[in-house]
Parts: sequence; C-alpha cells; structure tokens
Amino acid sequence: MNRFKDLTGKKFGRLTVMSVANKRYKDRGVIWNCLCDCGNKVKVRERHLIDGGTRSCGCLMIEHTKIIQVKATNVDRFKGTKIGQLTRKISSSNSSGYKGINWDKKRRKWRVRLTLAGKEKHLGYFDKLKDAIDCRKKAEEKYFKPIIEEYKKSL
Repeated sequence: MNRFKDLTGKKFGRLTVMSVANKRYKDRGVIWNCLCDCGNKVKVRERHLIDGGTRSCGCLMIEHTKIIQVKATNVDRFKGTKIGQLTRKISSSNSSGYKGINWDKKRRKWRVRLTLAGKEKHLGYFDKLKDAIDCRKKAEEKYFKPIIEEYKKSL
C-alpha cells in the first residue's frame, strides 16, 4: 500500500479533511472525505486539496456567481434607469444613425421612442428624419438630462 501524508483535521479553504476515502484513483492517488463549512460532505483528491484547486464543495463558486450577478444587474442603476444606456453609443444595426429612431416599413414613417426606467415611451411617427431627430433631442433634454445631472450630483 502506498504511503501518504495524513491530512486528517487539516483545513483547505472551506474544507476540513475528515478521513481517507476507501477508494483510490487509477494512479493510486488518495481521495479524502471532507466537510465543507456549509455542511456538505465531499470527496476530494489529495492533490486538488494541496495545490488549492478545490477550496469548497462548490458553494464558494455559487456565492461568487450570485455576487457578480447582483453587481451586473445594478451597474450604474439610478432611479430605476441604467445610466450607461442613456449615454451609450448607437448600435451598429441602427438604420437611421440616431438612437431611438427607426424606419417603420408598414407606416412608411420614422418612429421615435426612448426607454426610461425599463419602460419604452413612444414619441411619435414622422415623415421627415429631421423632425424625428428634433423630437428625440427634445425628449432627451426633458427625460434624460435631469436624471443624468442628478446622478452626477449623487456621486
């Protein structure tokens, strides 16, 4: 039988080594029964404990993922509005060259809209692109500018 260093009672990240498992890997690698701080029991290969590859039963990764998701959904959110969306560049798929303005084939007019606090606001249909642009600029001044200024003051 291969000799191995006894890791019983040692702590690796959130894992505490409890005992040697009855099974081995094909290369005779030792497997340890471990108890995670969260209460789960797992079997972990010795080298994964020692090299730091395994630090928990998986709960650590779940916690980090939840934190990242919360941060991603709340990035620059102010009064229910994502500030980055108010100031972002125009999409490459935009047909008019202006944010919130697109050609409505059915009506054969320029449609103007904006999104604020997750809700889309329809501003109208226009025969001329210039009129649509003017409408959009006025709406940005009315709706976006106060929020952006208030956001900057809050920083």
